[in-house]
Order: sequence, then structure tokens, then C-alpha cells
Amino acid sequence: MNPIFKSALEIIGKYWLQAFLGMLSTGFVMLWKKMSTFRKEQKVEDEAIKQAVKMMLLDRIYQSCSHWLEKKYITDDSLKILMKMHKVYTDLGDGDVAIGLILEDVKKLPKQVHPDE
Repeated sequence: MNPIFKSALEIIGKYWLQAFLGMLSTGFVMLWKKMSTFRKEQKVEDEAIKQAVKMMLLDRIYQSCSHWLEKKYITDDSLKILMKMHKVYTDLGDGDVAIGLILEDVKKLPKQVHPDE
């Protein structure tokens, strides 16, 4: 056997575990970086979705309040739905104070069981 080849095999045999563990740890570091980047991107996307849901709830609450204030009454079921939507909206954070004030005006409206009454 060639002495250079034999020497190379001895070195590989002697240090194979260290080389393998080095490659393995490098793989883990690369995987960790990839996962970290993915999590950051996911947080940005999650925040965008949260803001979109908040805006849709805000619009729906505002439109519903405007509708009932124009009618000058509200049904119990509609008020319950409005209150639930407002709770979810405020639970998402940074609730709009103006909507809370408008909702207070809606709560003061006379209640009707059926709109035709």
C-alpha cells in the first residue's frame, strides 16, 4: 500500500469522529439559522393577519353601530353580537377608543325584540 495513502487512512481513522461531529454541529447551526429566519418571517405574517382581522372587525362594528344609530333602536341579539365583536377586537390589543364611545351610544338605544314593532 502506498505510504501516503496509508498515512491518510490513519489520519481519517484517528479523526473521523471529530470530523463527523464537526459536520453534524455545522448542520445543526445551519438548521437553527434557517428556523430562526422562518420564525421571524412567520411573526411578521402573523402580525399582518392580526392587523387585517382587527381592521375587518373595526369596520364591521362601525358599520353595525351606524346602522342601529340611524334606526334609533337595536335588537337584543344584535347588541350581543356587537358586544362579542368588540370584546374580540379589544382582546386583539390597541382597541380604538372612538369605537368604544360609539358602542356606548348604541347600548343606550331602545331595545326591540323584532324590528317591525
